[in-house]
Amino acid sequence: MRWPIIISILAIFFASGCSSSQNSNPNAPTIPAERVPTAVGTHQFWGLWQFTADPDAGRLEVAPVRTGQMHLNALFFLEPPPLVNLTLESLVIAGNKVDANIGLRHPFLGLNEFTGFDVCGILITNGSVTGFHDTDLRMTGEGDTMLLNPDGYTRWWNPAEFPVNNGTMFSYKDGLLGTKDSVADYNCTLNGYKLFCDELADPSAPVSSMSPTSRCVFSAGQKNVRHYTIDLGTSGLIFNYAVDANWQFPSGSPPWDVPDDFGPNANRPEAWNIEITEVNNTLYNDGSATGGELTLQVDVWDHFNASLDTVWADSPGNFAYTVSDTASGGGEGYSTYMVEIADATPSPGSIDILIGVECEQVDYQGLGPKGPITTYFTTSASVSGSSPGCGTGIHETLQYEGNYQLNWEQALNPSWHRTYDIASMLDGRILMQGFYNGQPALMAFDVTQNGLVNGDVIYPNLCSTDTPQWVMSMDVCDITGNIILVLYSNSAKMIAFDSKGNHITSIAASHDVYAAVDTDGDGGIWTVEYILNSDPTPMGIQAFLEHYEWTGSAYVHNPSHSLEITSDLELNPIKVCEIGIVFGSKRLILIEHSSYPWKGNMYNYDLSGGKPVLMPELTQHNFLSTPLSESQLGHWRKAFDIEIDHSDPAQEECRIMLARRSGSGWTDGSYFTKYDIDMNLLAEYHVQGTPTQDHLLESFALCKNPDDPDGIYLTIQEGWLSEPDMDAFEVYAMPADW
Repeated sequence: MRWPIIISILAIFFASGCSSSQNSNPNAPTIPAERVPTAVGTHQFWGLWQFTADPDAGRLEVAPVRTGQMHLNALFFLEPPPLVNLTLESLVIAGNKVDANIGLRHPFLGLNEFTGFDVCGILITNGSVTGFHDTDLRMTGEGDTMLLNPDGYTRWWNPAEFPVNNGTMFSYKDGLLGTKDSVADYNCTLNGYKLFCDELADPSAPVSSMSPTSRCVFSAGQKNVRHYTIDLGTSGLIFNYAVDANWQFPSGSPPWDVPDDFGPNANRPEAWNIEITEVNNTLYNDGSATGGELTLQVDVWDHFNASLDTVWADSPGNFAYTVSDTASGGGEGYSTYMVEIADATPSPGSIDILIGVECEQVDYQGLGPKGPITTYFTTSASVSGSSPGCGTGIHETLQYEGNYQLNWEQALNPSWHRTYDIASMLDGRILMQGFYNGQPALMAFDVTQNGLVNGDVIYPNLCSTDTPQWVMSMDVCDITGNIILVLYSNSAKMIAFDSKGNHITSIAASHDVYAAVDTDGDGGIWTVEYILNSDPTPMGIQAFLEHYEWTGSAYVHNPSHSLEITSDLELNPIKVCEIGIVFGSKRLILIEHSSYPWKGNMYNYDLSGGKPVLMPELTQHNFLSTPLSESQLGHWRKAFDIEIDHSDPAQEECRIMLARRSGSGWTDGSYFTKYDIDMNLLAEYHVQGTPTQDHLLESFALCKNPDDPDGIYLTIQEGWLSEPDMDAFEVYAMPADW
């Protein structure tokens, strides 16, 4: 049987050729040889070696602990005496909160060969948070004495895992100003620290303010100060401290250049800083169900080997331990890791996340914890209180609720004078064009499980001076309640009414206004407008996005926001169906389609700067190429309408709904596809063929269910092939988690 016996840890020295003036420096440390971390007299530290005997095998194994460099507890050089090299610069106590500026002075003035690197002042306390993938980890939580503004967390020198008060700098040592471990019995294996270095001249400066290639130097004789904010918890100020420092003897001969004469091993091997960016967050907990995903981009600053690290995330009870061991990119001094968390079960409100960055070196110099030397950081993520409704639902068939049929001929009007778009009013009713006393009028209908009922004529004489004509595009502004219409007879014009039926604006021109929607926040209008040039070919068409600002009483054209989009559009001839605005991210989504061949494109424009900017990376081409049905891909395979659901601002950016139809009439039904803001397809809802199979989808609108505040109805307007004077309106219930 192999019986390992650790004989000793030896410091091996050799002649360094130091000058006699250096030998006589009265400030040079006089430390027993087994504790020397650096040069003494004419000897240079060469390395730490661990000898293990195996009497049964009759052999002696020799392994380096950490050749030429080391972590050490520098508290042995700072105390005693107290408050000389470790100082309290300021102290403010307000209730349970302590704000203190702590100073560290390098004890070896003028001895550049003792320059420290990555010096960390560690606050050691008791903690109550456990349950991590690594069962040895314990850290502070609510009610514990804790550092509220750490630069990171470390396992170095905690008395639960490292030797305690054994007289060497490779152990935990009770600080003279704290509570002794023999009294407090500190159990935290992860303790918060502040990074001390010359570059952080402001005590409150974040580590991220440092140069990305910083060596984190603590010069000999230098005093550096860092600000600590401490929560006393419920047990009072029971704490102790350690000062972790890193070092390697410089190369060459004195005078040494700092830091260039210090090799890479003078710095700690683990990361010294990270930055976390939340790329995607669909976490939710609505009280009855939890779920979602979280993607974090973690940029890791590691002095020399950032690309060799492993990054993981852990949050007990909220999601499974997740690892990213391959860098996906990076920049000056850092590498980037993507941590993709799936199948989460988060707690409500927000969750705390522990991020570990493991370096390529292991075993903590053989002194305490096993496994890779790791730096730890914390972050948090918000959790929505409602289901995001961004789940799958691919090919889910919607529940049919009812229908309503509107006979234009019985209204004593010629054929085809009907609406080609409908809109949802703020009170949940559906708005459409009808006829009243022989003239076009706006009509509003309540939506119930019995279909559309209680039709009201709200705006008679809609366009009596320019008949016949029909509604090409319609929208109700979620900000102002204004109704925006694009009407067509021999030419197009845009008109607007307020919510009380008062006429606001009419815009008529020699060019066509094809689509109009309201924009974010200010209640303005964006339109797609065409100009037919003298060239009769399709290339003689110019298309523009135009913006009309709402002043509170009128719409005013803003030409500075105008953008010609002719070259952006791919189909020939240009055929824009509809546009929609995503309020939260200020995006404009534009649809164009062609029947021959089957093709549809979605274009994504950024409106955040006023003038639209095409975002090619978020533009989706040929979305109609994916079969909506494997059978009967007939003439009517098109996209006709887009709606952005603003009913729930928290879910707005994953409810971009697009209406598509396939086959001849209703034979194969229609599909409503749901996208997120990045144009990812999230769901596809199938509307089965209803009793009459010659319906053609024209438009749709989403509206609230008056009997169910959380319910959403989908109202579809259809034209009939066999009876062109008839329109049908089908009502469907959207799934609860849509």
